Amino acid sequence: MISRVFLAGWLTVWVFCFSIAEGKVEYKVIGPSMPVTAEEKDDVVLQCHVEPELDVTNETVEWKLQDKLVYRYRSRTDDPDFQDPKFKGRTSLFLKEMVQGNVSLKLTNITEEDAGNYTCKVLKRKAQVTLNVGKVDPGHQEEDLEKVSTVKSGHRIYVVTIVIFIIFSVISRIFLWKCTVRNETAGQSQEHESKVLPGPGSDAEPRGSPLRHRSSGNSTTSPT
Repeated sequence: MISRVFLAGWLTVWVFCFSIAEGKVEYKVIGPSMPVTAEEKDDVVLQCHVEPELDVTNETVEWKLQDKLVYRYRSRTDDPDFQDPKFKGRTSLFLKEMVQGNVSLKLTNITEEDAGNYTCKVLKRKAQVTLNVGKVDPGHQEEDLEKVSTVKSGHRIYVVTIVIFIIFSVISRIFLWKCTVRNETAGQSQEHESKVLPGPGSDAEPRGSPLRHRSSGNSTTSPT
């Protein structure tokens, strides 16, 4: 019986994974809600990630500035073919973080010509990132960092929620199974007691009782 309970728990996990494989979980490519501002010769990170969290190390990632190919990642490595010469040697991804769905682009030694609207494409979905090159407002930069931190926290909450749901499902099934076994055991005990105990009005003494024979012997009339 308990094997069936664990089987049901694993079935829940399998259904969840199957729903992902079938595309029932809608993935989105998310960029920053506000433009990114940096100064010339600075290094900048154009934030972009997949939500909910997904390993994209085997996917193709493309970054474009209008029609210019800024960067391409394919077959688990950089693909410099057709990359615009202005961006060669200045672009990279955070490869170790791609398992978490991070496809942010690091652009080094930026110039005014790098300003514009960038497109991040992965899983056939796109996100827009606007880069402004000029004087940086420190307050605006801190706000962007806070938003990135909030997004990462949201990913962790999503994963933890799924894990808790699965654990709760398994524990609930085990608890229900134990309650069912306890009720069946109690019912069998009551049925056994009802068969052993004598019914109302029946002779409590079994036949052939020593007490009855003793009483019969005392009532016999002695010979004269």
